[in-house]
Amino acid sequence: MKFEEISQSILNKDREIIKKYVEENKHYNANFGQHKIESIHILYNEWHKLFPAIKQDLNCSSCRNAVFKFFSKMCELWSKPE
Repeated sequence: MKFEEISQSILNKDREIIKKYVEENKHYNANFGQHKIESIHILYNEWHKLFPAIKQDLNCSSCRNAVFKFFSKMCELWSKPE
């Protein structure tokens, strides 16, 4: 499945949740140099809904960065005018 197709498959209520926690994590990371644990948990939950066969480990910093980057890119795509 392509990135755009994945993006379109996410329900609006889930998009709002993702946008909220991506933004919250972005600000927290800028201030403290790490991910906000509550935000990362929510993003991981959303990740595992989309990709149940692709497990990401919360204890892996590269995994946290990848999940955050993925949803950040989703948010950018959703904010573009159509």
